[in-house]
Amino acid sequence: MATTKKTAVKAAEETKKETAAPKAKAEAKKEEEKVPAFKYRAPTTYDYSILLHNVLTEKTQRLSVSGNVITLNVVKDANKTAIKDAVQAVFGVKVKKVNTVNVPTKKRSARRGYKGAYKKAYVFVDKAYDLGKIANAVAAPERKK
Repeated sequence: MATTKKTAVKAAEETKKETAAPKAKAEAKKEEEKVPAFKYRAPTTYDYSILLHNVLTEKTQRLSVSGNVITLNVVKDANKTAIKDAVQAVFGVKVKKVNTVNVPTKKRSARRGYKGAYKKAYVFVDKAYDLGKIANAVAAPERKK
């Protein structure tokens, strides 16, 4: 009698494990499907020369959270397609569109001269990609130094 109870308990545990395993696999597949695999060409030195640095202001932080937008200072002679290709290659994300702004020269306060003109790019990233993870991945090598 005792052996039948033990075997019944073992059989019940095995069925629980069997039903739990497919659920775990299904959940893992769902997580993989959330972020689509986007493979683009390997970044070149030209891609890195186009993208100068990111712009961190209150407005750009708000845009990155609400609109999934990366704001970058770029070389003045870069066009939208070159910026799009560079961002897709360097960051490995799908870019929806790029808006550019030529910021004019501004006069600083008395006796300080002028702030030079530059070009700013608003890069709209597909909603499937999380900018927080991208920022952490980019900043991780810098933190190791």
